[in-house]
Amino acid sequence: MKILEAMPHWNVRKKRRIASYPWDEWFDGQIRFAEVGVDFETSVEAFATCLRHAAKCRLYTLESRMTYSGVAFRAEKIPGA
Repeated sequence: MKILEAMPHWNVRKKRRIASYPWDEWFDGQIRFAEVGVDFETSVEAFATCLRHAAKCRLYTLESRMTYSGVAFRAEKIPGA
């Protein structure tokens, strides 16, 4: 590992990732159930975290419940956002 004298002036930005899931379709205010192995391949906990992050970044309110086989959720746009 190198030791630097000072912080560099350049900044490398990450490329924007393409959404892994159809959030715009799923965040329509309907109560939905995303099922392991059908709608996502990660653990239920990891998908729930991803779901919360996607809602927060898009300014949606999210109500969700985890089960052993998936996540029930409803996401609605925050009024005025």
